[in-house]
Amino acid sequence: MLAGARPQQVRGAVLCDGPGLWGGASGPTSSSFTVLPDERSTPDPYALLELSRDLRPRDYAALFARLAVEHSGLDEPITVTTVVRPPWLETVVGEVGVAEGTLAQALATYAAG
Repeated sequence: MLAGARPQQVRGAVLCDGPGLWGGASGPTSSSFTVLPDERSTPDPYALLELSRDLRPRDYAALFARLAVEHSGLDEPITVTTVVRPPWLETVVGEVGVAEGTLAQALATYAAG
């Protein structure tokens, strides 16, 4: 962060199709260790690996969505633009304050607000 710069608050999130969306199991599993090549690339291979194993229980996802709605300052701080809808995301879509739409609509909405 630049000296004197104020931290930016994330007020809205757009959930799109892509690597890591499905996530891991909905409950705890056994641990595993992986070492990836030391290459800098986009997207970050370590982030993709972590996202592919990230637990995604429905109740946690719903709580996260509720907290986002409560603290964002926006009426609909989450917009889901996905075609693929894993169980945790179906739960999120059912929460109050979660919108559905296209990526272009979501970006325009949050850019304006």
